[in-house]
Amino acid sequence: MSFGANMLSVGILGLFVSAALGTGVVVVRHEVRASGGDEDRILDLCFWLLIGAIIGARLFDVAQRSAGPAADPLEIFRFWNGSSFYYGGAAAAVAAGAIFIKRNRLPLWNTTDLFGPALAIGHFLVYFGLFFSGQSPNESFGFSPNLVIARPGDGLLGSLPRPNPVALYLACGSFLIFAILLIVKKRRRFDGQVFWTFTLLNSGLQLGLAVSDFSGGRLLYGGELLPETVLNALIIAVSLAMMIILNRRARQAAQWLN
Repeated sequence: MSFGANMLSVGILGLFVSAALGTGVVVVRHEVRASGGDEDRILDLCFWLLIGAIIGARLFDVAQRSAGPAADPLEIFRFWNGSSFYYGGAAAAVAAGAIFIKRNRLPLWNTTDLFGPALAIGHFLVYFGLFFSGQSPNESFGFSPNLVIARPGDGLLGSLPRPNPVALYLACGSFLIFAILLIVKKRRRFDGQVFWTFTLLNSGLQLGLAVSDFSGGRLLYGGELLPETVLNALIIAVSLAMMIILNRRARQAAQWLN
């Protein structure tokens, strides 16, 4: 793909990412106001989460693509040469958020619950951006669906790669997760339930698509488990364990008060 087409693809994706960030902030502000929390503190937290996600995503992406003594340190600034590594951004954002929450003495799980719906609707918009920009949602999954989907305006965007339908499946799945979280939020039994429900469903969605016929069912690469397969399975296990632990704690606290 030419430099101009590459920049156009990055621009389209950037537009959707910007929309995802803006929508996410609006959803978080709504959640904070509904819960009576400190809106200014939560907005500051959003800023540090964003900074951590951007830095972590690029660092991890450049590290995995440019490993070796001859790696160019300026590669981190060349956004047109590659995408960002999802799990690197998520790990850095979690670390930045944990530090901020601890320093400002915010309630941990009650605070994380505020971000569940925002993360789901943000993923929905980002995956649509991946679809329209023609970029793969995750190269290392090895998605190779046979379905060909036409885009509105393909005559103008003909220089871009064909859209990957997996991104469309992920977008639809993320919107379904968003709807489920709205239901869970209304019936929440313990702090942290909304956040861990999101991590459980989101990882389940990605893992499910990775092993489905839509993506060729590639769990393995070269006879070994793909890193994303292991990570998603681990996140699912941790999410289930945390929900069980937090639910037990909430029940014990309720029994003690009674």
